[in-house]
Amino acid sequence: MHLDPDIEAAIAPESQAPVLRSLPLAQFRAEHDRLMAETIGTPESVESISHVSIAKHGVALTCYRPIGVREPSPGLVFFHGGGWVIGNRGSHDPLARAIANRARAVVISVEYRLAPEHPFPHAVDDAVGATRWILDCAHELGIDANHVGVGGDSAGGNLAAVVAWRLRDEGRLLASQFLLYPAMSALQDTPSYRRYAAGFGLTADDMAWFWSQYLGSEGDPRDPNASPLLVADAAGLPPAVIVSAEADVLRDEAEAYCDRLHAASVPVVAIRALGMTHAFFNFLGTSAAARSVLNMAAGELGDRLSRGVERTFLNSAG
Repeated sequence: MHLDPDIEAAIAPESQAPVLRSLPLAQFRAEHDRLMAETIGTPESVESISHVSIAKHGVALTCYRPIGVREPSPGLVFFHGGGWVIGNRGSHDPLARAIANRARAVVISVEYRLAPEHPFPHAVDDAVGATRWILDCAHELGIDANHVGVGGDSAGGNLAAVVAWRLRDEGRLLASQFLLYPAMSALQDTPSYRRYAAGFGLTADDMAWFWSQYLGSEGDPRDPNASPLLVADAAGLPPAVIVSAEADVLRDEAEAYCDRLHAASVPVVAIRALGMTHAFFNFLGTSAAARSVLNMAAGELGDRLSRGVERTFLNSAG
């Protein structure tokens, strides 16, 4: 396995820097945002950006409408990454714009509550509540409720997968799951956790710390609301586009989720990004390979969303 040269160059300074999680929390968050702004690239133009607040849930949203897409359009409810502790809509603004333009869908970025101030299950409650509200108010947002998916990167991918099974169990079907190197299990027991434990950006120790901050003293790592890989039944879950990174502690659990969906006859597009480390989309501004993978993945997402709920689930049933 050889790292992509652009990604290797990008993570090299991180490996020599002090462990950011040892900083005071406010400083850690600010430094994360600063570093991400240096590497994620110039934000693309979109047709429009609007900000919405859900009074019932106290959750803020940013809606990115891509250029040249008519209403009502497909939509993606998006949850940012950052180990449930760092990151926000602002840090992920360039990624949300890029996904919107490539998938030709409105991306609705959700500002969920962060740990450790708001430990599990607060982020889940925000994610599920926001998605329900977006589906209920789809017309006002200029999107088609039959063409809405959920997605996110890393911890955000975890939340998206939880929302997918929670809404399935409520009888509310989604058009797609769009999971970018998602955290799928708090058990941290896969071979990729050992093989890529250090030296590839996100470390095994980092993930253990993030999980401890998120679950706190009362969260159960086997609860599928925290570990969606452990959901009892994968049948009837939305079709998925799942991106894993080759050199990532989270690789095996993301790919195990692909296997579970496939075994349950759920359509899956699985993309393993060779030579990539965790959170490689944070380096869109410096890595041509990262941009290429995003083009591929968001194109697949756009195809899934355009099919909508009814056609997708009819096809999955044969």
